[in-house]
Amino acid sequence: MSSDQEIEHFPHPFYRALSEEKNVCYPRVIDDLIVQKVSCMIRAKPDWTTKYNNGETKKNWIAEMEGQLKIEPDYSPLHSADTIWKFIFEELEWYDKWGQETGFTMGPNENVLFSDCALDGDFRESLKKLVYEKLEDVPEDSKDWRPRSDNQVLDLIHPSLYPLQYGKTKVMTEKRFEVSKMIVTKDIPKYTHCLAKDYLSEDYQWLPSIFHVSKKDGGYDVDIQSYINNLDPMKYGNLYPLISSVFAKAVPGLNLLLTYLSNLERLRAEYPRYTYDPEVNYGYDDYWTDEIQRSWNCSGCESLDTEENDRIHDLYERREDYIDKSMFPLEFNTPACVVEKELDLADFGHLKVITKLSNIHLTPENPSYPGGPWQVEGKINEDIVAIVFYYYDSKNIGDSKVSLRNATISPYMTGFDGDEVIARRVFGIRNGDRLARFLGSVDCIENRLLIFPNVYQHRVEPFELVDKTKPGHRKILCFLLVDPNNQHTVATDKVPSQQQNQLADAITSSLGKPWNRTPTENSDLTESEFHYTMSQNEAKEVREKMMKERTPEKKDERSGSTAYTSFFSAKIC
Repeated sequence: MSSDQEIEHFPHPFYRALSEEKNVCYPRVIDDLIVQKVSCMIRAKPDWTTKYNNGETKKNWIAEMEGQLKIEPDYSPLHSADTIWKFIFEELEWYDKWGQETGFTMGPNENVLFSDCALDGDFRESLKKLVYEKLEDVPEDSKDWRPRSDNQVLDLIHPSLYPLQYGKTKVMTEKRFEVSKMIVTKDIPKYTHCLAKDYLSEDYQWLPSIFHVSKKDGGYDVDIQSYINNLDPMKYGNLYPLISSVFAKAVPGLNLLLTYLSNLERLRAEYPRYTYDPEVNYGYDDYWTDEIQRSWNCSGCESLDTEENDRIHDLYERREDYIDKSMFPLEFNTPACVVEKELDLADFGHLKVITKLSNIHLTPENPSYPGGPWQVEGKINEDIVAIVFYYYDSKNIGDSKVSLRNATISPYMTGFDGDEVIARRVFGIRNGDRLARFLGSVDCIENRLLIFPNVYQHRVEPFELVDKTKPGHRKILCFLLVDPNNQHTVATDKVPSQQQNQLADAITSSLGKPWNRTPTENSDLTESEFHYTMSQNEAKEVREKMMKERTPEKKDERSGSTAYTSFFSAKIC
């Protein structure tokens, strides 16, 4: 990408307002949510692409899912059922055509993609074998079980071990090594004035590697040009080509995802138009005093006497009836995404990518995994825009899913000047609801390559052993893609290895004989080379502090300080 080309950053979850100009945080009308839910249910059916045009199958699906044309019992669509089903089947046709053209399948929406055939069985077996031989088949006391995971999560490669530490880690500049400096908000384009402080670390940063992406033979080639943190290239160099091959297969999906993120996101249904009528609202605005508002906020209807309650509900019903009658007919947009500009990661050349490799192990004594929290990956320090999961090995594990949700802005910010009546009737949002909408789930099956944006929160759902008399496992290779336009995140091409053992091995190799750190003839080397390294115990202490920093406290859940901790507040409910 040329230096004079305008840099446009992708949507991120790292500031409260999210990225309004791309629609990724706009609330969806009820009909849009219903179509998304029902369409996702149909596309989860085996061989749906061969059945959706069959008249009898259509009738069966419509009958089967009749009760699904609501997002909750009280939230009915604004369209007729016939109109909604017509759009669903038109969208299914587009999904089918899109999948044939791209080789990927869409999840709940176009920002969630997966493929079950990007990598073949022989490759998967090679990866399983080499990871086991190099990283798993080690003495028990050498295994790095993730803290607080009840010995269920085994980290083989994790960026929280040996991270960059501001003020301590040595970083290469143009001419010399310097101690790393903490990033400040003025150095972060676009986020300066609205960055949520919870998402900026003053102490740590995960270290990405440099992945060079180029086009080759109709596909992509990836060359890892700096070390993967916690994967010594001298010891484990034969793992690097396999890891780069997986990322190369993910590049077409990442291109699709980032293309959609860089264009205006598709809204299936436009917002209905509504005009405020003072005649309908007569008595409501005057009656709703600050005193009644305070009482309502404390305990709702229970705080009001019968007469006040009756009057409020009368006003409420009158306004709701008017809203239904005064809204212009709501129209569905085209079922296809409209793309004005396409993006190709090969045009960026060098990317910053964080690599994780981990296993979840279950045993007859510990047969159930409780699931994980809702989370996004990293902080603004890492500037992660997209996530890739490759489920390369699964044995004796039951149904397993990863769920996704996205934060939304308040309906008040979409041009509606109404109150909770409109929020509930149009968007299905009640007073006190979290401003985050559940998108759906994707099955975590073996050989699935899953891609989604980090602007969505994700959560691993609980799962358990199928046969509880035998052990089981699920193994995952994960890539975290730093925003390709990012300028401030430091990568391993600028940071020497911080592992004392790795440095000692490198010196031993260069000397051609075992090297002892303590001899006096090596004292200068010891001081200069080892001052910025850590022992494994020191690195684990740093990891513990980093995990504490990155684990939100319970009190922050309703703070409103970040995109996912805001709640809708309205006059009445």
